[in-house]
Amino acid sequence: MDFFWVLLLLWTILLTGFLLLATWAIHYHIAHTEIPSGISEPFQLRCLHCLLIMAFGLAHILKKTHLWTDYKFLRLAMAGIPPLKNPQLSIKNLSFDGIPVRMYQPRGSCDKGWRGILYFHGGIGLYGSIDAYER
Repeated sequence: MDFFWVLLLLWTILLTGFLLLATWAIHYHIAHTEIPSGISEPFQLRCLHCLLIMAFGLAHILKKTHLWTDYKFLRLAMAGIPPLKNPQLSIKNLSFDGIPVRMYQPRGSCDKGWRGILYFHGGIGLYGSIDAYER
């Protein structure tokens, strides 16, 4: 029975912390953010912004309490979002001189000349990965 009460107490603490963090993120968003007119889905943008505020706020709290480094938390959060798969693309993971590269090619035949885009993701080597930026 003591184990149940400990779990209930931990659940209550986590839920209270989450609600405080969410309340702070919403308040911060309302006080500091202005959504320009012309945005097609402003509510979704507001929700995404509040989630980002919560993620960076939690990363900051974890860093200040020396529980976890902020970049490891944000790297984990970014890696947890699965990429969308496109059935029209063939995706290959390659390595050029030890650098991971992902090549996307159309599955069908391409009558026109080859064209390509090189995308170097940001993050200063701390945030993100080839998987996180695939979205």
